[in-house]
Amino acid sequence: LKCFHNELLSELEKKVELDARYLTAALKKYQMEHKSKGESLEKCQGELKKLRRKSQGSKNPSKYGEKEMQVSPLLSSYSHNIFTLIILHIVSLKISDISLD
Repeated sequence: LKCFHNELLSELEKKVELDARYLTAALKKYQMEHKSKGESLEKCQGELKKLRRKSQGSKNPSKYGEKEMQVSPLLSSYSHNIFTLIILHIVSLKISDISLD
């Protein structure tokens, strides 16, 4: 019986170690993706801000309005992608918490 307990514990320790490695790798991947998408979002927001400033002082604001219309969906898409990435990360953490129990 004691031998069985030792085998069981060693198998569980191995699984916990593998889960910890997986979670560490998943966290690094998530952080890299989040950083990349965040940088893209910030770049797009900066571009939109610049276009809005240019259009306010311009003689031909419709020229910049068209560019703003092109950038706005991209900004929305980046925001949606980041939101989805965060939700997926939260769900994966919840699933891994369940599997560890």
